[in-house]
Amino acid sequence: MARTARVVALFALVLHGCPTPLEPLRPAPACDADPRAEAFGSWLTRRTDGGGYSVIVERATPSPPRGGDNEWALRVVALAAEGGTIEAVRLIAAMPDDALGRFGPRHFEATPGAGTRFVASFHLPLAGLWALTVEVRGRGGVERAPIVLCIDRRPLDAGVPEPRDADVPDAERPDGEAPDARVPPPCVAFAPTECRTPDTTYADVAPIFAERCAVCHDGSADEWPLTTYGHVVDWADDIRSHLLDCTMPPDDADVAMLDEERQVVLDWLRCGMPR
Repeated sequence: MARTARVVALFALVLHGCPTPLEPLRPAPACDADPRAEAFGSWLTRRTDGGGYSVIVERATPSPPRGGDNEWALRVVALAAEGGTIEAVRLIAAMPDDALGRFGPRHFEATPGAGTRFVASFHLPLAGLWALTVEVRGRGGVERAPIVLCIDRRPLDAGVPEPRDADVPDAERPDGEAPDARVPPPCVAFAPTECRTPDTTYADVAPIFAERCAVCHDGSADEWPLTTYGHVVDWADDIRSHLLDCTMPPDDADVAMLDEERQVVLDWLRCGMPR
């Protein structure tokens, strides 16, 4: 019975939203215009910082790289006459503006192919500016070739999102109908496949629950509370499900959760909800 009551309460929240509207938060700025972002194209070539190797991205799937799973076919050419033997290659992914290091650096070993070719498979869990550094280890030491890219928010198979109501031309609207400017763009969330080091703790996610969830889920109304560690643990499965399908917070709650915050909570749930 208790479980049924919880589900009914959750369904009511999704339908009716939060009774106390707040000023919507501004979305995270896009990185399209960031001067650090490089243009990505076929046969992108970079020389390593020590000048000993040339790194060529022969093929990228998808192209250009996007949020989610990616694969690069790399050719690494030794330029030095001596000490240029290639022993190993790996790709290091990190977000330059992630001061807390929550989304990197992530290390992905490249699989050797024919000749000087390598295949690097990697996962980018979040949109934004990413530094993708190809690291080459040889007899002469380690050299790196950084590539800085603006990564799109949607994975390749996410499809094209429906247009926001506010973006529909007035000519296509019924007479007298005004746009609903509150409708947010669709969120993006990825189910984590690994845990970060150091672990995300409840201290990291508690402010997110307080600012984005407890506005409605404070225990004072019919909504199930999310004000303590125990509350969150009790509802962990439901929280994960609604974060992934972008139904929490509901659109009419006037509370915006950033994709970065959504991903931090999902990582914490995936890795055992450490205190």
